[in-house]
Amino acid sequence: MTVMIACLPLFSVGDERANTPTPTPPAGEKSLSEVAGSITLDTSAVGGGSGGIVISNENLPELAGKGAITEVTKQGAGQGKRVLSNVTGTGAEVEGEIPGYAEEQQKKAYWQGLYRQQVDLVTSIRSQIDSLDSEIPGLWRDYYAWDDPAYRDGVIKPRLDEAMARRQKLEADLQQAEARLSQIQADARRDGAEPGWFRGIEKPPTPVPTRGIMPP
Repeated sequence: MTVMIACLPLFSVGDERANTPTPTPPAGEKSLSEVAGSITLDTSAVGGGSGGIVISNENLPELAGKGAITEVTKQGAGQGKRVLSNVTGTGAEVEGEIPGYAEEQQKKAYWQGLYRQQVDLVTSIRSQIDSLDSEIPGLWRDYYAWDDPAYRDGVIKPRLDEAMARRQKLEADLQQAEARLSQIQADARRDGAEPGWFRGIEKPPTPVPTRGIMPP
């Protein structure tokens, strides 16, 4: 009986790795080395000099904790430039790095401030009306209970008339102030405001039911 032994080519693991072709990035994409070569480091915040710094597993947490490494895109001369910029504060917002970011924040602050001022005005007017609603019924009682006509007509009645006139004026002011709240939001939307700009801002308190202010 004849035994046939097949001869297979022998090669080491090292030979297999050596013969494996280096992967080629897809068209339009850059290799890691090309991306790294286009990145500029701002080392001023971490004490780096003109020679740059080396990022390692040991110093990466420290750099990240200082907010010193943040990748952003700068537009200029028709092309983008990728840099690592020194950033302070929390979150991913980088003022000045996103085109139009600073202008948008200024616009947002303006409309929010205007809306808050109007909310405070509405709250103040309602508070004054509530105060008069507590005062006027007592003036009516004093007017009818006082026996001296001179004091009643010369002191109490003028105070009562003044309170009633002031309340009527405040009611008109309140209607205008409340309408202005909606107008501010509409004007802000026409100016490019986002839907959430006024979300979370404290609203005026719920009106208290009007007490009886007419003669008993």
